[in-house]
Amino acid sequence: HLVFSATEEVACSLQRIENCLQDVLCAIKTLTKYLQRINYIDYFHTFYELILKASESLTEEPVLIRLRKPPRRYIDTIRAPTVYQSPYDMYQEQYFYVINSILNALDLCFRQSVFPLLCKVEEFVIVAANGT
Repeated sequence: HLVFSATEEVACSLQRIENCLQDVLCAIKTLTKYLQRINYIDYFHTFYELILKASESLTEEPVLIRLRKPPRRYIDTIRAPTVYQSPYDMYQEQYFYVINSILNALDLCFRQSVFPLLCKVEEFVIVAANGT
């Protein structure tokens, strides 16, 4: 909920026809700052506690999944599973993995060297179209 609502809002805004490149870059910058702001252990702790309180009457306490031994023929090719001390640790790793994956994907897509040139071309076309 914390991550998906923000990314979904930006994804919907990026699909508008009347967007210009500056609007897109501004939306991505805002999303990036938001994700960087929630990418801290204190924020995760607050988020985790709120989720536990909200789910108290709906489900049981979180538990760790049972580790299963992989088949012997795969032991050399599969890395050993991560052993967590508590459900908190497992969800903490997933939380940061998701946020960091989104930040890396945004950087890969929108931090390319061609964007400043595209912004200048867009400005030029708009000025030429307006006749000023």
